Parts: sequence; C-alpha cells; structure tokens
Amino acid sequence: MLSQADHESIAAAVSRAEARTDGEILCVLSHKVSNYRETPLAWGVIGAVVVPALAAAFGLHPWLVSQSGGDWVATNAVSLDASVRTALTGYAMLQVLIFLAVVLAVSLATPLKLALTPKSLKLRRVRLAAMMQLRAVHLLGATSGVVVIFAAEAERMVTVVADEAIHLKAGDAAWDEAVAAVLAGIRSGDAASGFVAAVDICGGYLADHFPATGERRNTLSDGLMEI
Repeated sequence: MLSQADHESIAAAVSRAEARTDGEILCVLSHKVSNYRETPLAWGVIGAVVVPALAAAFGLHPWLVSQSGGDWVATNAVSLDASVRTALTGYAMLQVLIFLAVVLAVSLATPLKLALTPKSLKLRRVRLAAMMQLRAVHLLGATSGVVVIFAAEAERMVTVVADEAIHLKAGDAAWDEAVAAVLAGIRSGDAASGFVAAVDICGGYLADHFPATGERRNTLSDGLMEI
C-alpha cells in the first residue's frame, strides 16, 4: 500500500511535529485487526434457522421422506409417530448441512466475511487495536501527550486515539479532523499524504497543549508502523 518514499515522508512529518512538543505521535497501518471468527458462525445459525423455515412457508419440504412418492401419509398411530420422527430428523439434518455450508463459505471468502460483519463490531475492534498501541507506547516510557493515528486496511476504517491528558484539552473534534484527513488521502489514492496531514493536525494540538521543553525522551520511531 505504501512505498519507501511514503514511509520517509510520514517519518519526516512526525519528526517535524514532535520537534514542537513533548508529546509523541505514532502512525499505524494494520492490514487486518481481527479474523472475526464469530461472523461465519452467526450467519451459519441464521441460515440454518431461516432457510428451512422459508422453505416450509413456500410449501417445500425436502426433509420429508415418504414411501408413497412424496405425500406424507400416515395410516395409523404407529406409522404417524415414525413419520414425525423421520420429519424431525430430516429437518435437523438439513439445518446442520446449511449451517456447515454457510460457515465454510463465509470463512473462506474474506471479502464476504468482512462485508457481513457489522460495522459497529469492526469499529470496536479497530478502536481496541488502536488503544492497545496507545497502552504499548506508555509501557515503553511515554508519560502523557501521546496520539495514535491508526488505519485498518481490510476494515477500511481510521481512528485516532489519545491519552487522557491531551484528549481532555483537545477534545473529539481534533481527532475527527485528523481521521478525515487520513480518509481523504486514502480515497484519493495517496494514503501517505493523508497520514502527513493528520500528523500536522495532531502535532499542532500537541504543540499548543504540550509545547517542547527540551526534556522529551523520544521513545518511538518516527516511521509508520505496519502490522
């Protein structure tokens, strides 16, 4: 997605921004944040419940087995009981087959799986992945004023998260502006320019609220992290 020149331009932007602040900026490009294993299972259950019910509603009964060529006929209580058991067994087997078929199809087709995954779930996973990067930065020694610009390629989502110290001062509008910049760059086919613009935006807020004192210890590489 990004060339070496793109990486260099992003790193240069981060270096310029951090020269004006004691804060830190981390740019991350994730190719996929989750496997969404629950998606095939959920759609398998939906298929197993809905498809046989719709078939029955339209008069189709593929699970019924009859020796008389298709009509379900009972001549006495014993044969009725056996027919019911046969019908229920056939219905259950059909549900199992549909469940397995849907799970396999959705699992093997990654674009389909992502399309069937609710947007809200993808957004939660992307934000969780970004928050994990933020926590990792703090574990490396950064104290406050940390901003993570996070783009998820497979999910086609971007989020910006910051620690409480800078978030309380800058607010959501600052990060929404940075997100819009990254998305605009990606949609125009120039993801690097989007990251650079977002870094400039975040760097401005950091410089305003955490200006450089000369005591900052650079705990991170300035380059884009691809994971």
